[in-house]
Amino acid sequence: MKTGRPKIHGLSRSRTYHCWNSMLQRCTNRRHKSYKHYGGKGVWVCARWLVFENFVHDMGECPPGHSIERRDNRLNYTFSNCRWATPKEQARNRTNNVFIRHKGKKVLACVVAELIGVSYNTLMKRLYAGKLQVVK
Repeated sequence: MKTGRPKIHGLSRSRTYHCWNSMLQRCTNRRHKSYKHYGGKGVWVCARWLVFENFVHDMGECPPGHSIERRDNRLNYTFSNCRWATPKEQARNRTNNVFIRHKGKKVLACVVAELIGVSYNTLMKRLYAGKLQVVK
């Protein structure tokens, strides 16, 4: 007969648990390497999500190749502001992304590069040469 702690959710080795725990650490652990970008800037996790089972109930299991993302990086980790996203989707949601005007619309530079069929580096060279306009 085994002794020790009872099995609560059985997911402590899952990708979902890892994402949840990393999210908590970034926001609450002052010694975490990314704390200054999250908890240090006032980003917090909603009280409901401090319990792993509530987080899984709201978000579901983490799909392969995804991790937790805040839709609006100015807001906190809450159900209405979070989703499972791929690394490519997350890269397009960074606060330091460059936007340019393309056909009258504010568009990410990497998306414009794809649309016009040039590399991102080529597009950025054109931008810094003054051939394109940065949009804030």
